[in-house]
Amino acid sequence: MKKRIGIYFMSGANWLGGVYYLINLVNSFNYLNFDEKSAPEFVIFYCNASKGFIKLFSYPNIEFIQLEEFDEKRTFLKSVVLQKNLFLSPKIKASNIDGLYPFNNFPAPTPTQIKLISWYPDLQHKFYPEYFTSFNLWQREFRLKCLLKHSKNLVVSSHTVKSHFDKWYDLKNLNINVLQFVSLTEDLTLSHKNDLLEKYAIKEPYFMVSNQFYKHKDHYTVLKAIDILKQKEKSFQVVLTGKMQDYRDPKHISKLKAFIQSHQLQDSIRLLGVIPRDEQLSLMKFARAVVQPSLFEGWSTVVEDVKSLNASIIASDIEIHKEQLNDNGLLFEATNPNSLAEKMELSLKNSSLSSTNFTYINHIKTFANNFLELFK
Repeated sequence: MKKRIGIYFMSGANWLGGVYYLINLVNSFNYLNFDEKSAPEFVIFYCNASKGFIKLFSYPNIEFIQLEEFDEKRTFLKSVVLQKNLFLSPKIKASNIDGLYPFNNFPAPTPTQIKLISWYPDLQHKFYPEYFTSFNLWQREFRLKCLLKHSKNLVVSSHTVKSHFDKWYDLKNLNINVLQFVSLTEDLTLSHKNDLLEKYAIKEPYFMVSNQFYKHKDHYTVLKAIDILKQKEKSFQVVLTGKMQDYRDPKHISKLKAFIQSHQLQDSIRLLGVIPRDEQLSLMKFARAVVQPSLFEGWSTVVEDVKSLNASIIASDIEIHKEQLNDNGLLFEATNPNSLAEKMELSLKNSSLSSTNFTYINHIKTFANNFLELFK
């Protein structure tokens, strides 16, 4: 039976990981074979923040519906007081959908015939509370407990995150599924390498880091590893992309820049900020290796990008990276700049040591099929 599935596409540039997650989710259905009667339909519910990204959806059976703007915190509080979920708007209720994903706002019981499925990326706040203010910790925990109380279906992106939920929460009244997401780069037209190197003043060989500049992404370990290799007179650059802003610690970026200045690393580093995704992926493909130093991930988009490109990677040895890479690439001891410097030096000597090898089309089809199964 043909399904009509709503996608709650309400994130914008402040969370590009979430934006591309949902775009890739819908577009992954291009890789499955359906007849006209069985091909699922998607309804994309978007807002002003996400409007600029809707052109990136390429699956043919899509309807777009713009929702009214609202203040999320105020709407949550009002829903708690009224004990009525105001996030499930009249436009959503009138859209004739079978299910909605990812729907995470459950300030109150939400009776509806629509199958609501939540997605929670990770439990970072349980492991690194020092990266949050006391209010943010309380807010995260309160909203998560509301979700676990009122939602019936929860998706997580890895077995590692599922084990964390099993450790911290009582889930006996909740249906929880693991859905390992993918990156789509099959249709990527690689930019010409020399053009990109000239445009961004990059010198080979270079490594690449493509993360938001949050504390838990651990850029400091990368900077310290660069300094170690600089003392050994190794010649290379590290290219860093991503939005240079940390809402939890507004001084974090200036501290990183101060470290670069004080250790005279300017010639070894290119800070590019947010660049077009096709250029970002091309630079990842051409890099000696992508460095993923993160201390915590639910399922790393960067790692999936590397896998889809069959590019090279040096990643921190956290459990989630081990789950994603399956002995591909190189792992270094998280937070240890000496360990990272050692792996970078190995990659400089022999780039094949950090390479990956995946038949990625199989991952894409599995992802799409497993998502569809959630609505049966």
